Amino acid sequence: MNGGVCLNGACTCRAGYEGKFCQIVEYVPDKTNYTKYLKYFLFFIIMILIIIGLLFGGYLLLKNADKIKERLADMVPKREQ
Repeated sequence: MNGGVCLNGACTCRAGYEGKFCQIVEYVPDKTNYTKYLKYFLFFIIMILIIIGLLFGGYLLLKNADKIKERLADMVPKREQ
């Protein structure tokens, strides 16, 4: 049954079947490693968030560059000539 070979009351079943007459379908687990894909996906999402954060930080610095320059100028003592 199901491609098995029986000799002298003992059956040799092909892959995926078991039982006295190869009548039971074996459970064959999926060999896909979903945790590996989940790690890659999370790494990708984290990298995207880091890039977005850096771009937003650069935007804020560019937007407030004049204010930052004024504050730094106030901190530095002026030279007398």
